[in-house]
Amino acid sequence: MEIVAYMANGQSHAFSQQDPDAARTLLADMQPGRLFGTSSIILGSGTSCAFLKTAAVSRIDVITDEPVAIAPTIRDSARVLESEEEFALRAKAATKALGDGVAPGEAYQGYLRFELTGGHFLLVELERVLAQQVQFFTNLHRLFDGQAMMFPHPRGGAVFLNVTNIVSVLASPGFAEYPKGTLLAERH
Repeated sequence: MEIVAYMANGQSHAFSQQDPDAARTLLADMQPGRLFGTSSIILGSGTSCAFLKTAAVSRIDVITDEPVAIAPTIRDSARVLESEEEFALRAKAATKALGDGVAPGEAYQGYLRFELTGGHFLLVELERVLAQQVQFFTNLHRLFDGQAMMFPHPRGGAVFLNVTNIVSVLASPGFAEYPKGTLLAERH
């Protein structure tokens, strides 16, 4: 198991756990709310210990072959992309296909770029049917009200985002309708 903690100051810290029993125990303790619900995260062993201030952690990747419990709605419809080039090509194609934005009732592939403190980011591809336009923004607001978000890691395991350290979320393509109060403008 590999663990990488991405920090708000732009640095990252790498850890590993080779013992399968210890890895399963560690995974059981890594629930999103529990992980980011305290003031600190301690990762340690007999040779070293890291005491991380939770508010300074932007993202934690846990790469493992062990099964990780991820909500079915996320697991079945969201994929993390590791290549910025692949993400950009797919987002551009989706935007071109839906030039006027995603409309209610329309099935689409959407691309979300979560920009995090420290210059870190997470690239996510979603497959959805947009039931109601307002529902997308309502769901996004609910996510920001929580402590953490969790996505399946493309190499196995999970990516945990500390919601506090999300700077912005960029969506491609955009939408045909926006809630009242939106500042309508083209992004360059």
